[in-house]
Amino acid sequence: SSASGLPFSDVSDSDSDISWAIPNINTAYDMGIINGYEDGTFRPKDNVAYEEALKMIVCTLGYTSISTDTTPWYSQFIAQAKKLGIIDVADRLGAAETPASRACIAQMLYDSLEAEIVEQGNVTSKTILTDYLGYIKSTGVVASDGVTSLTEPDADLRDDEVQITGQEANGTYQTYTYKTTDSKL
Repeated sequence: SSASGLPFSDVSDSDSDISWAIPNINTAYDMGIINGYEDGTFRPKDNVAYEEALKMIVCTLGYTSISTDTTPWYSQFIAQAKKLGIIDVADRLGAAETPASRACIAQMLYDSLEAEIVEQGNVTSKTILTDYLGYIKSTGVVASDGVTSLTEPDADLRDDEVQITGQEANGTYQTYTYKTTDSKL
C-alpha cells in the first residue's frame, strides 16, 4: 500500500494524482506484469502505449517468461498475443508505438477473457471468463421478449424475460431464455 518498496523514482505516496493506484502498481510490479522504464521511472501520468498495454495483458495471463532481448523489445509479446487471438480486432484500433485508446485496450481485455492462461509455468485450458469469472460466453441475437418475437408467432415470455438464439460451437442453434431486472429490455 506504499510506494516505499517500488523502484520507481516518479511514484510517491505524496502525489495525490496517483496515490490511489499505488496498491495496484505494487501488485503488478510484484507479479512481473510491469517493470517500468530503463531510467528507473514508471511514468504514471503518461499515456499507455499499445505495446505496453499488450505486454501487461499477456503477462497477466501468465506469459511472463517472454524474452525482451529482441528488436523491438515488444515483438515477442505481439507474437504471443497473436497466437492467443488477443489482437485480432485490436489491431484495427491501434498500433505499436502509439498511445492505446480506451477502445483498443477494452477490445484487448475482452479478447483475452477466453485465452488459455499459464499457471505454475504450464499452459492450461483454463480461461479467465469460465474458470475465474464463472461465465460461459453465449453469442446470438435477441429472438423475442414478452411482446415481440422474431422467430415464432407467439412468444410465451414474462415481462422480465428475454430470449436469445445463438449458434453453438458444434453448429447447432439453441434458444436460451434469461431473466432480467432491466425493465427496458
